[in-house]
Amino acid sequence: MGEHTSNAARDPALPPVLWVVGPDFAASRSHPTTVTVERLLSGRTTAARVRPGFGISPQQWQDLATSIAHSPRAALLHLEGAPEAGVDAARVLKHDPRNVLITDPLRADGRDHQTSTGTMAFDAGLAVPDGTEMILDHTIGQRHVPGMLIIEAMIQLVTAAVPRCLPADGADDWIGVMHGCSFSFSHFTFPITARLHAALRVTGGASTHRVPMTAEVTLCQAHRETAVGLFALNAFSSARISEIERSQEAGALDRAAGVEGATPCPGPARQPTTASERTASP
Repeated sequence: MGEHTSNAARDPALPPVLWVVGPDFAASRSHPTTVTVERLLSGRTTAARVRPGFGISPQQWQDLATSIAHSPRAALLHLEGAPEAGVDAARVLKHDPRNVLITDPLRADGRDHQTSTGTMAFDAGLAVPDGTEMILDHTIGQRHVPGMLIIEAMIQLVTAAVPRCLPADGADDWIGVMHGCSFSFSHFTFPITARLHAALRVTGGASTHRVPMTAEVTLCQAHRETAVGLFALNAFSSARISEIERSQEAGALDRAAGVEGATPCPGPARQPTTASERTASP
């Protein structure tokens, strides 16, 4: 669902907008334009345009439409848009669909698997289902979307976008592995429509099984930027990832067995100094 803007301020004849949110966003109901399904059906006596916020599934939206159609408020409440539906969980390396936080990313230029040094742009909706662990385990209330959820959504967008940037490598899939990231937050994000925009770039030095990349992801809501994530990553073929993991696991276990009682990591991590180290580093 695209981003909506209420025209009520410009056209007083239009009914106001109400956002319906799921029960996980209990604190957000303090604002009069944010309601639950129960409150909408029991307490509204004036006309309104109704839009889905976070925590409302497509099935709940359909059920709401049916309930309104068979209620005395059918002439007052007009549903607009549809809830964001999350991408398939496997594409963002999840098992539980409740922890999927983005819609299917759209390639801005419509050309998948076109590796270049230019920008490869993607766009996705923020999709926050009811029951996601990053809401349930957040202790300060749910009036706004927790920053850790936004960070996870940005990572999911990069994860889903990387395989669509690079040519298929036989039976292997490309997997993005971050080795650097930073985040900035300029405004709170609330449980209504928001969109993520990603720009991925190949930064040179690519090999058959490894492509260095950067990504910038921006979250926008109500026509302004609320958060930005910057990522440095390598895209690896799945075969290469397995080799690196086995090698680094063996090294970690050997070091742990040989230096029992030593103080770990006495200083900042040393940067790779040889070509082989840089290649093996995720």
